[in-house]
Amino acid sequence: MATKIVKVGDLGIKELKEELEERGLETSGRKAVLQERLRKALVDAGEDPDFITVGLSELEKLSKNLEENLKSSLEENFKSSFEENSKNLEKFKSSLEENLKSS
Repeated sequence: MATKIVKVGDLGIKELKEELEERGLETSGRKAVLQERLRKALVDAGEDPDFITVGLSELEKLSKNLEENLKSSLEENFKSSFEENSKNLEKFKSSLEENLKSS
């Protein structure tokens, strides 16, 4: 299996739990707790605590998670912008109607 080095901070909760489980460590807790636990395990193993070597399938999962998060964020931003633009259009329309009535 091909491998790649990634930042521990870039791993999602699922990937962190998988890495901890492979090392026989506790897998419960918030993301920050899981990251710290994995970093400690890496230090104890004499490895760099900020980076981890992951298999290609794990990278594919990470990539998919990042893509989903980006898509969700873009959709939220689009929806928010659309709603704001709709409100501004309504205000402009009302203002235009008022100006036409007063002319």
